[in-house]
Amino acid sequence: MGLVGVNAPAALAAAPTFQHFQGSFTDVNSQTCGFPITISQNFASDVQFFYDQQGNLIRSLAHIQLRGTDSANGVSLPDTADFTHTFDFTTGINGDLGVTTHVIIPNRGTVLTDAGRVLSDEQREPAVRGRESPGDLRGRRRVLCRPCRVTAPGPGLPTS
Repeated sequence: MGLVGVNAPAALAAAPTFQHFQGSFTDVNSQTCGFPITISQNFASDVQFFYDQQGNLIRSLAHIQLRGTDSANGVSLPDTADFTHTFDFTTGINGDLGVTTHVIIPNRGTVLTDAGRVLSDEQREPAVRGRESPGDLRGRRRVLCRPCRVTAPGPGLPTS
C-alpha cells in the first residue's frame, strides 16, 4: 500500500517568555479636583510575552496589582487595583479586565470603582468601556474630591 499523504508538522509559535516587574511611583493629579492629589502606588506585575512562528512579539498579558494612596490636604485614601492588561503588538489595542481603580474611605466604604473590560487604541482612547462608578465625570469628581477637600478647599471650590 502506498503512502497517500504526508502530514507535515504545523509551524509552531516560539515559546512564550515571562518577566516579573515591581516598584513604586508617585504622580500628582491637579485636574480632577482643582487641587493637587498625590497618588503614591506600589506595583507588582507578572508579564507573559507571546511570539509568532518567526519569533516576532505579537501580544503580552500582564497581571497587575497596585496598592497605594490618594492624598490631599492631610487626608489619605487607600487606592487598590487588581487587573489583567493585554497589548496586541500587531493592532496596537490595549485591554484591561478587572478592577482598575478602587478608592476607599476607611470605615465608610468605596468612594470610586472602575471595573470591567476596557479596550483602547495606542493613544489610550476607549473603544469599549467597562463599569465606572458613579458613572459621570461630575459625580466621580464629587465623590473623590469631597473627602480630600475637608482641610483646605482649592480655589473656587465650595467648603464642606
